[in-house]
Amino acid sequence: MKIVQYGIYIEMEKAIEINNLPEYIKKSGGLTDKNGYLNFPESLGTGYLKMIAPLPQLSIMLQHYELKKSLLIKRSKHNDSKSTLIFSFRNVIGGKQNAQKKSSFKFMPSVQVSTADVALDIEVPNLFETSNIIIRIEVNFLRQLLEKDNNARLTELVIQKEQSYLYEEFVSPKIQSVAADIFEIAISHPLANFYYKIKAEELIYLFFENLLQRDELPKYSIHPKDIKAVYKLREEMLDNINEPPKLDILATKANMSVSKLGKIFKQIFGDSIYNYYQKLRMQKAAFLLREEKLSVSEVGYQFGFSNLSHFSRLFEKHIGMKPKKYSKIN
Repeated sequence: MKIVQYGIYIEMEKAIEINNLPEYIKKSGGLTDKNGYLNFPESLGTGYLKMIAPLPQLSIMLQHYELKKSLLIKRSKHNDSKSTLIFSFRNVIGGKQNAQKKSSFKFMPSVQVSTADVALDIEVPNLFETSNIIIRIEVNFLRQLLEKDNNARLTELVIQKEQSYLYEEFVSPKIQSVAADIFEIAISHPLANFYYKIKAEELIYLFFENLLQRDELPKYSIHPKDIKAVYKLREEMLDNINEPPKLDILATKANMSVSKLGKIFKQIFGDSIYNYYQKLRMQKAAFLLREEKLSVSEVGYQFGFSNLSHFSRLFEKHIGMKPKKYSKIN
């Protein structure tokens, strides 16, 4: 069957539906050790969850695991509604590709921010090692952090939105580096909570740095069914990465007008469908360079670039560094 993994539709076995991952682990026999790690029981897989609360207004959940069976986590609306924001940094450290999976590019790193009143179905594939960082932060606390910068644009996008929202960005190399640091520090470190607070704020800063590059967002009310429809279309773009999207066909499949589809897509992903498609191509190129270890020339030619200088410039525009340098990142 086809289901959604953080918005991306993939072929996988029927998923087990749950409402709360920590509770599910505990009920299945998972135990919390002396350092506060909730470890998965062998029946579910391997790995752990770790909840950290360096401040009352800020909490962090570290997730590193590999499941034996797929899960569908149904994130419901939270009572704190728009007073809390949820930042989800997904697949921030490269996992091991299982031989049964067609391509781990399906599980590319991403970061979402949403108001807590947005209900989401979070699909977690089996047999795939994943590392996630989930940050919950109170809006008033975030407003205090940003007060001295007086950034009206950021306030408009994130803090003073009247309706529910969901934004998604690609994970930059900087974000991946900070995420790796977070997973590496020992919880027993004497300044661990201080460190987690600083690193969580750094991740949020790096996300905002990308978000501020967006044009004005359409003030469009977003509905869960619209989110699912848009992510399903993105999956089709991933499956047909060498074929430019046709807007009229996509709109028909989403049961929307071309205008509505364009507005919702831009609200979530920050760009037009066609421009986002070009970004996806460069993200796939980055995956081939780093994970598949192809050379710059091999990747460039695979994407139809006879001029490698042109490919290098386009790659740097979307990824933030030249492909040769990117391929050498550990």
